[in-house]
Amino acid sequence: MNNIEDIIKGLIENKIKFYEVEKLVNNDKGLATHIRAQAIEEMWGVKIPSIKSTCIKEYPSMPASPTIGSTQIPVSITGPVRINGDYAYGLFPILLATTEGGLTESIGRGCKIINLNGGVNTQIREDLVGIARAPCIKTIGIREAENTRKWIKNNYDEIKKVVESTSNHLSLKKIDTYVSTRYVYPRFIAYTNKACGMNMITIGARKGVDYIIDKIGDKYGLKLLAMSGNVCVDKKSSSMNLIEHIGFPVSAEVRINNQSIKHFLKTSIDAMLETYHGKNVIGSFTAGVIGNNSQVANVIAAINAVTGQDLAHVVEGSHAILDMQRENDDLYVALEIPALKIGIVGGGTPYPTMREARELMDCDENIRKLPEIISAAALAGEISLNAALSSGTLASSHKRLGRL
Repeated sequence: MNNIEDIIKGLIENKIKFYEVEKLVNNDKGLATHIRAQAIEEMWGVKIPSIKSTCIKEYPSMPASPTIGSTQIPVSITGPVRINGDYAYGLFPILLATTEGGLTESIGRGCKIINLNGGVNTQIREDLVGIARAPCIKTIGIREAENTRKWIKNNYDEIKKVVESTSNHLSLKKIDTYVSTRYVYPRFIAYTNKACGMNMITIGARKGVDYIIDKIGDKYGLKLLAMSGNVCVDKKSSSMNLIEHIGFPVSAEVRINNQSIKHFLKTSIDAMLETYHGKNVIGSFTAGVIGNNSQVANVIAAINAVTGQDLAHVVEGSHAILDMQRENDDLYVALEIPALKIGIVGGGTPYPTMREARELMDCDENIRKLPEIISAAALAGEISLNAALSSGTLASSHKRLGRL
C-alpha cells in the first residue's frame, strides 16, 4: 500500500498504526509526518497548519514516535561571555530557546558584568562525572537483602565486565548499593562518553541485574521489580543528586568589583548581599527548597531546548547552590550545579537546528565544553536577577521586555 489517500484512510479507520507509516512510504520521514498530520486533521476536525509547516525533515530514527510536525520556540542569542574553564576557554555566545520575555537580556547583562571583571572561572568535578541507573530488586527478607548487597560489593569486578560488554562507550565507575527493608537498589554509575547515556546505562544495568539474579536469585529469592527504582534519580527533585552529584557536576565563579556593580548594575554589594540573604538563604530554607538559586532552571531549560537535550533533566540541574560573599571591595559569586545530564550525541542532538546551535557555541565536538558554558550562563542569570531585585527594577524590566 503506497497511495497517500489509502494510508490516510487506513489511519482513520485504525487499520494502520501511526508508527507504521514510514515503512509504507519507503522510510520518507517527511512524507510520513505529513500523512499523519492530515489524518489527525480529519480525525479530530482541527486544522494544524503551523505544526505541519514546521516539519523537521531530518528526523533521527524513532520508529515508535509518530511525528506529525514540530513546534516553534524562538531562539535568541546573547553574550558572548568570557569563560576561563578547563575546556571552554575564551568568548562564547549563548543561544537560548525560550518564550520568556526578558530572559535573554537578563543573561546578557550578567555576561557583560562578568566580562568587565575578567571572565568566569568554571570547573567540572571530573571524579563525579557519570550517569546512574538503580533497579529495584525485592528479596525474601532483610537478611537476604543485606547478603545481596554484600555479594554485589564482593563481585563488583565480574559485574563490571558484564555491564561493559553491552557497549564500547560505557565504562562502569562503581555500584553504590542501597537497602531499605527487603528491597535492594544497586545504583550503577557509568561514564558514557559523548552521550547523556540514559539508554546506555539502562541496557548495561539490566545485563548486570540479570547476572546477579542468575548467580544468587534462587538463594535469596531475588525478583526484579523495576529497572528504575527511583534511586537513580531521574527527572525528580532529590537530595541524592545534590549530595552525590550525577551527569556533569560543574562550578562557576566570578569576583565583581564594587565600581562595576554601582555603575553597570545600578546597585551595591550591600544591597545584593541583603537580597541574597533574604531570598536565597532564608527564603529557600523557609520553603524547603533543594538548592538555593534564583533561576538556574530558566537557563538550563533554554540551553537544553536549543542543543537537543532531554528537557525533563532540567529538574536535576535546578538544585544548584548559589554563594555570594563580600571580599574587601569585591563581590564573590559562585554557583555549583550538581547534576547536568547532557550529551552531544544520541537523543535529540542529531536534529539540524540543535547541531547548528552547538556548533555556534563551539561545543559540538567536546562534550565538556557544554556544561562549562551552561554554568557560565546560569551564573550570569543569577547575578543579573539579584541586581534587578536589589535595585527594585525587576517589575519594570518585565513590563518593558516581557510583553508580546
